[in-house]
Amino acid sequence: MCDFMNEKELERDLKVLKCPCGGLMKQTKVKLYGFQVRAWKCDKCKEITVDTIESDRARVLNKLREKPLVLKAGEMTDSTYIRFPKEYSMLVPLGSKVEITPKGEKEFILKIKS
Repeated sequence: MCDFMNEKELERDLKVLKCPCGGLMKQTKVKLYGFQVRAWKCDKCKEITVDTIESDRARVLNKLREKPLVLKAGEMTDSTYIRFPKEYSMLVPLGSKVEITPKGEKEFILKIKS
């Protein structure tokens, strides 16, 4: 079985892209909502293109910073779960391990271990 990368995945792995103006866009990092995200900057016209996946993640994290998410716990057979709305699913990828550390009696720190 072959694994094919779609155009967006291929673009994310490239260090240099061609700009519509004809210049070369080199990979860099820019701040978006206070978070570092991958971007490409054209050496000719100075246009900056931000990685859409990382910019979406920064937007969601910023939204959480402004208004914390209140989730409801549920139970399924022998397990308790917390359900995230689809919009926030990129923060905890399916199959990733999550480390939970108590911060207080009713506070916990969640660390995503990808």
